[in-house]
Amino acid sequence: MEATKSEIYPNAPIEFVACEVQFPVSPELSTDDALRVLHAALFDWLPVAQPEVETTVMFGAGAPQPPLTTNRILRFTSRNRRLCVVVSPSRVSVETTLYPGWDDFRVSVERALSAVASADARISGLTRVGLRYIDEIRVPDPEPGDGRWSRYIDVRLSGAADITLGGRPAADMQAALQFDLGEGQAAVVRYGARRGQAVGNAPLLRGGSHGPDDPYFLFDIDSFWQPPSDLPEFSVETALAIADRLHEPVRTLFEASITDDLREIMRRKPSDG
Repeated sequence: MEATKSEIYPNAPIEFVACEVQFPVSPELSTDDALRVLHAALFDWLPVAQPEVETTVMFGAGAPQPPLTTNRILRFTSRNRRLCVVVSPSRVSVETTLYPGWDDFRVSVERALSAVASADARISGLTRVGLRYIDEIRVPDPEPGDGRWSRYIDVRLSGAADITLGGRPAADMQAALQFDLGEGQAAVVRYGARRGQAVGNAPLLRGGSHGPDDPYFLFDIDSFWQPPSDLPEFSVETALAIADRLHEPVRTLFEASITDDLREIMRRKPSDG
C-alpha cells in the first residue's frame, strides 16, 4: 500500500537532515556581539556554544596555495548532540540526526533564522537554500546479488546492485540523478548499494552504529534553489517559503524509489523488529 502524502514512518531510515540558507557575506555574524546575541536567543534550546574556525584552501597543480579565507563559525548544539545550528558570515544551517518530521523540523529552521535576524546583521539577499536528506536503508535480508534489493528499491535504481561477477556482487555501487525543476530549483539524488554507514558520529551523534561490512542502500537527496536572476531580500518568511517548495520533491523522489515491502518495514515501530 503506497503512502499518503502526510504519512510519517515510525521506522524511517533517515540518518541526517540539514536545511542550509546561504547569503552574501555578512561580517557581523562572526563577531563577539553576534555570539552573545545568538547565544542568548538559542540558549534554552541549544545551550552548547562552540566557536570554530573554517579555512578554505586552494589546491592547484603544485603545492597548496595560501588560505583564501578564514571564517569564524558559531555552532550551537543540543545537550544530546542530535541537533545543531551552524552560523557563519555567509550561511545558516540547521542539522539533525534525530529527524522529527518536516513540520517540526521547519519550526527549528524558523527559530534559527529568527535568531540570526535578531543579531542585526546586514544580510543583503538569498543566494541559495538547500535541503539535504541522507537515508541508510537497512532490511532483514539485504545481501545483493540475487534480486533482493529490488524487493525494497525500485528496480530502475536497484538493478545494477544485483549484477554479479563470478558469483560475487559488487562491493560498492553508486549512481546519481539530477533534475532541473525550473525557476532556479533543482534536485540531485545519489544512490547505491553500499556497506558501513554514510553518516558519521561527529559533530552530531547518530542513532546507531554499524560495522564496516553491514550492507545498506543509500539515498542522499539534495533539493536546492538558487536565484535565476536578482537576489531576493533576506527574510525568515521568504527562506521558509522556499524550503517548503524544496521539501515536496524530496518526499516525491523517495516514495517513487521504494516498494511497498519497504514501506511495511518502515511502518513498524523500531521495537517491533
